[in-house]
Amino acid sequence: MRYIICVLMGFFLISCSGTGTKNFSAINSMMMSGKGQVFVGREKGYFNSAVVYDINLNGKHLGKLGNGETIVGDSIKGNNVLETPALFGGDRVSFVRKGKENNYFIISYETKITHGEVKLYEVTESSLRNRMQ
Repeated sequence: MRYIICVLMGFFLISCSGTGTKNFSAINSMMMSGKGQVFVGREKGYFNSAVVYDINLNGKHLGKLGNGETIVGDSIKGNNVLETPALFGGDRVSFVRKGKENNYFIISYETKITHGEVKLYEVTESSLRNRMQ
């Protein structure tokens, strides 16, 4: 019986992690490169922490973002669309990349009186660094 409980707990813990990275020092070097990349971070938190969010950039799947993780993708010059589709209330943000500048976003789950909403916010590089370290 203990073996079954341990296996089930293992599956539960594995399912809570996404394809992003929690190693922020690796992300720091990418931020310095200035290649026109998009950085999406998710702050650590207890509420809704077991949920992983799909992240799409310009219609292409970047990966799944777990609690306290950051994911990186390449944007295109001009108009871009970043979205996190969700069963109930995902979010979509349009932004313009000029030159080789990077763009930074935070994904957040906001609780309302009757429901919750997933929101994407564009932030500065320093704000993303402060929130993810």
